[in-house]
Amino acid sequence: MKRNVMTAALTIALAGVGAAAESVVTVRMGEQDTCKITGVTTISAGEAKAGGTIRFDLGKLPKGMRVKRAVLRMWVALGSRAPLSKAFGIRRWDDPDFDGFKVYQVGGADRPVATCYPFAFTPAACHEWDVTAAVKAWSADAAANKGLRTNFPLPAAGFEPAWQRPHLQVTYAGPNPNRPAQPKGLRAVYRSGQVFLTWKQIPHDGAFFDSTYRLYAHTQPITAANLDSAELLGEVHRNSQLNYRRSAYSHDGMGAYAGYQQYKGILGVTKTKDMTSRMYWDALKAKVPPRFNFVIDDGWAKRIEGGKWLTDAKVLGTGLRELKGPELSDDTGLFVQVVAKAGKRYFAVTSVIDGNENREDFSADNAPAAGVEVKVATPRPILQVAFHRMDKGYPHQKRLYLEYAWWGGGTDGLHTEASTAFYFRIVPPLGFVGYRPRRPGKPWITVQPWWSHGAAPVTVDSVYMPPTRLAPFPPAFVPFTGGGWKAGEKFYYGGAKGPGDGAMLSLRNSVTNFYGYHDRTNTGRDPRKATVQPYLERRALREVEYFFQAFPAGSRDHVVVTGEGKAMMMAIHHPDVFAHCSAAQEEIWTSKRQNRQWVMVGRREWGLKNELGENAWDWNDPVWQAKRFPARPWPFISHTISPNYARGDQTHWGDSGYPAFYLAMAADKRGGQWWWCDIGDAPNGGSMGIPRNQAYLAITNANFCETPRVQWREEPRGTLNGYVTWHHPEAPFKAPRRKRKKGEKAKTPATPAIPLDIVDTPGRFEIAIRIGDQGRRLNGQSVPPTTAQYGACDVTPWRLQQFKVVKGQKYLWTNRRVATGQLLQTGAVQADKRGLITVGGFFLDRHWMGNKLTLTPADGKAAAKVDTTAKVGELAYGQYVQQCRNPALFPLVKAPATTFTIGQFTYARGANPDGSMTHRGGSFGTSYDTLVQIEKPGPYVIALRAKGVFGGSWPMVTLVVIASWAIPSSTP
Repeated sequence: MKRNVMTAALTIALAGVGAAAESVVTVRMGEQDTCKITGVTTISAGEAKAGGTIRFDLGKLPKGMRVKRAVLRMWVALGSRAPLSKAFGIRRWDDPDFDGFKVYQVGGADRPVATCYPFAFTPAACHEWDVTAAVKAWSADAAANKGLRTNFPLPAAGFEPAWQRPHLQVTYAGPNPNRPAQPKGLRAVYRSGQVFLTWKQIPHDGAFFDSTYRLYAHTQPITAANLDSAELLGEVHRNSQLNYRRSAYSHDGMGAYAGYQQYKGILGVTKTKDMTSRMYWDALKAKVPPRFNFVIDDGWAKRIEGGKWLTDAKVLGTGLRELKGPELSDDTGLFVQVVAKAGKRYFAVTSVIDGNENREDFSADNAPAAGVEVKVATPRPILQVAFHRMDKGYPHQKRLYLEYAWWGGGTDGLHTEASTAFYFRIVPPLGFVGYRPRRPGKPWITVQPWWSHGAAPVTVDSVYMPPTRLAPFPPAFVPFTGGGWKAGEKFYYGGAKGPGDGAMLSLRNSVTNFYGYHDRTNTGRDPRKATVQPYLERRALREVEYFFQAFPAGSRDHVVVTGEGKAMMMAIHHPDVFAHCSAAQEEIWTSKRQNRQWVMVGRREWGLKNELGENAWDWNDPVWQAKRFPARPWPFISHTISPNYARGDQTHWGDSGYPAFYLAMAADKRGGQWWWCDIGDAPNGGSMGIPRNQAYLAITNANFCETPRVQWREEPRGTLNGYVTWHHPEAPFKAPRRKRKKGEKAKTPATPAIPLDIVDTPGRFEIAIRIGDQGRRLNGQSVPPTTAQYGACDVTPWRLQQFKVVKGQKYLWTNRRVATGQLLQTGAVQADKRGLITVGGFFLDRHWMGNKLTLTPADGKAAAKVDTTAKVGELAYGQYVQQCRNPALFPLVKAPATTFTIGQFTYARGANPDGSMTHRGGSFGTSYDTLVQIEKPGPYVIALRAKGVFGGSWPMVTLVVIASWAIPSSTP
C-alpha cells in the first residue's frame, strides 16, 4: 500500500539499529551547530548547480566501530532569496535531464550511493542521503576515505547560518554515556478509536526539530531488551502540543474577508481618532497570545453552563463570548495513535536529542507496565474553542463558532505521517443550537474552504499542507493574510542558539487544490514513483462526518459544497455526499493555468496514478469524468467564471479552459448553470437548492441564452442555460408581488389548473419549468436576467428517484401550461444508451406558474393531439410557437433610422417597463443595463435621459459596442 510509505520508511530507518539489549550511540560530525565532533570537514562547494565534494575525517570515532547507519544531512533554505534555493528548489524538475540530488563515493562505483529529491511548500527542508555503505568501508580502511562527491553545490566552509551546513550523522554499536534523559509521566488514554499519549518533555534550547520523541507500542511491557521488536508508531518534535493552525488564524485571520474577524470583538480594542490603521492592528495583535496549545480534554464544554449551550446557545446571553478548553502545557508532548487492531497494547516513549536516542533507560515513567485495551472505532474531534455572537439591535447577528482539532495520518490516508493535527470549524445552523431558524425547511449544510469569513456550517482548512519529519516548519499564513503568524518564530527556529536564530516561517503556499497530493511530498523520495492520494478530499469528508456526529438532526440530502476555484471536482468525485455545488473561477485541470498542479500531483508526463489506479490529472478533469462514467449523475453544479478576473491581456479565459469546458458540459447534457461575466469580483454560481434525493434538469440549447465565444469579449457576459428555473419544494414558484394602491384589497393569487409539484413515481415524472428572473450579481451588475418573455430549450432529467428509465424504450411527453392546463406540445422520445431522456424544443415562457413537462412510458400508446386553434394567453397558438422558437431579446434598430433612445428610467427592483434591468450593487452603486441590436454599421446618435437628485455620487455611462471596446464617461 503506497499510502503507507512514510510510516514504513521511518520504521526501517530507526528500528533494527542494534540487537536486543545492544547499546548504540548516534553522533553528528562536521561544522554544523549541533555537531559534537568538529574540525573534521574538508569541503569544495562547487558553483551554481555544479557539484562539490565533502570529506569527513573519521579519526575521532572509535576505531573498528560497527556502523549501523550513516546519513549525510543538510538543511537547505528554500525561500526565493536563499542562496541555494534555485539549486535545490522544486523547479529543478523543469530540467528534463534532472534526476535528483546524487551523492557518489569518491573512488567508488559510478552509480550514486544515495539520491534525494526536491521539497516544496516549506521554507526549509532537511535533505538526507544514506551513506552507510561508504562509511562502513572507510571505517574498515581509513585510506579509502576520499570523501563524497555530489551533483549539487554545497555551502562553502564557514557558511552562515551554521545550522544549514552539511554534516554526517553516524549510528554505531557502543556505549552511549551522553544519552539524553528520558521523558517522564507517560500516559496513554484510549478514546474513540485513538490513543492519546502525553508525557513531560525534557528541557532543550536548540532547534525544535533536534529535540524529538519516538513512540513505541508492543503486546507486552516495553524494555530495552524488546525495544527492537516493538512497533515504532512515529516521531514528533518538542512542539507537538502546539496548535499552530489556531495560532496562525488567531494572529493572521482578522482582516477583510478572512475567517477570524469575530476575534477582533473578543480582543476589545477600540480604534481611536489618533490611531493609524497600523497602530490599530498592532494593538490587536498585541492582545493575542503568542501561541495556543491543543486541548485534549473532551469534557470541558459540558462543564460550562452544564453543557446546555451546546444545544441552546441563548444561555450564553448577548454580546461576544469566548469559551476555551484547557490547553496542554508547553512542556507536554503529544502523540495520537489511530488504532488499527483491537487488543491490549503497551506503550513507551524515548528521547532523541540531535539524533541520539536513549534506547537504554526504561521505567514506569516512560514505559508503564500497565497495558491499555484499544478498539477500532471512528475517531472523534475535540472541541478547542468556541465563540458565541449575539448582537444587540440591527442586524442582530446570531452565530456560534465551534473549532475542533483532530489527528490522523500514516496508514489512514489523511497525510504521509502519523499524529498529524488537522483543524476545522463548525458553525451550526441556528435551529440546531436553540435559535429560530432563518427560513423554514431543512437547513443546508454548506462545506466551504476556510478562506472567506469562515462561517459555513463546515469550514475546512483546504489550504493546509501539513509538515513532515524532514520539512517540519508549519505553515504560518492563512487566506487573506495580513503578514503571517510572526510570533511563531519564537517556537520554530533552526539554529542551536535559540529564538531568532534561523526562524523560517515566511514561505507562502501559492499552489492549492481541494483534492490532494502525492505520498512522497516532502519526504525526499522520488516523486516519479509516488501515488497521488486524495488527502484533502478525505479530510473534508471526515469533517462532514464529524458535523453529523455533533448534529445528527442534519439532513445528509442537504449537503452542498462551495468555494472559489476548488469546489467543483470535490462534488463530481462524491455525488453520494453532495447534493449541489456552487462554485466560481474553476480552472479546468487540462488548462494552461492548472499546469502548476504538478507540484502537488506530479508532472503531466509522469502520469502518476491515484489510489484507484487512474491518472490523477484525468481524475480531476470534469470532461474526462463525464466520458469515463457517462451515466453517473453528478450533483447539480452552478458556476460562474470571470474571464478578466486575473489579467488584462485577455488570455485568462482560454488559459483557464473556457469556453471548451462549458461547451463540453452542454454537449454531454450535464446538469448545471454555466455563467460568465466581465467583472473582476465575480459572484459564485448561486444555489438552486436541490437536495440529493430529488431529480434535477439539464438544460441545453436554450435559444434565449448566450453562447460563449473563444474571444470572450464577443460575448462578455451571459449563461448557457442559467435563465431557466423549475418549481421544487426548496424553491417554489411564487406569484409576483405588486404594490397595492391605498385602500386596495389584496387579491387572492390565481390557483394553478394543474399542480406545480414535482411528481417522481415509478410510472410518471412531472416538473414545472419557466424562464426565471434570476441573473448573477455581486458588487454591481454581473449577468443581468434575460429580457426574453418566451423561449425553447432541450430538457434532460437527471438523478430520477423513482421514475425508471429503460435504455432504448420509448416515452411520451407533454407540455402543459400550468395556469390553464392547456396542452401546448406532445411527442415521443427514446431513452439513449446512458438511460437518459431528452425532450427537445420544449416551449416555456415567463408566466410565473410555468409550463409542466410530463413523462410516461409509451407502452404502445400514441401521443395526444394539440389543439392549435386555442389561444395561449393573448397569443394565437401559431404566434406563441413563433415567439418561443424565435424569442425577441432586445429592440432592433433598422435602417434608415440613425437615432434611438436607450431608455428613461428611475431605480426600481426587477424589470423596468422596457424589459431592461437595474441592479443594486452595494458600495459599487446601482447599474442599469439594456441592449439593442443595430442592423447596419454607420453613424448613430444615442440618447440617454436621466434625472439626477442631490447626493454624493453621479452617473457613470459606459457604452460597449460589439462587445469589444467601450467609451466611459464620468461627467456628472
